[in-house]
Amino acid sequence: MALITKIKAYREQAGIKQFLIFFLLKYFFDFAKKYPKFYSKGRNGKGRKVLL
Repeated sequence: MALITKIKAYREQAGIKQFLIFFLLKYFFDFAKKYPKFYSKGRNGKGRKVLL
């Protein structure tokens, strides 16, 4: 019984971590859309969005 509760707690923690990572990525991409000057044009200069 203790093992099952440990597994449940671990799964909840993993879910929280995944949610935080997803939230950070979403926030980052929204920020990148609002401020495109933080992107370079890429090595070939064709306007490919690459982080500086």
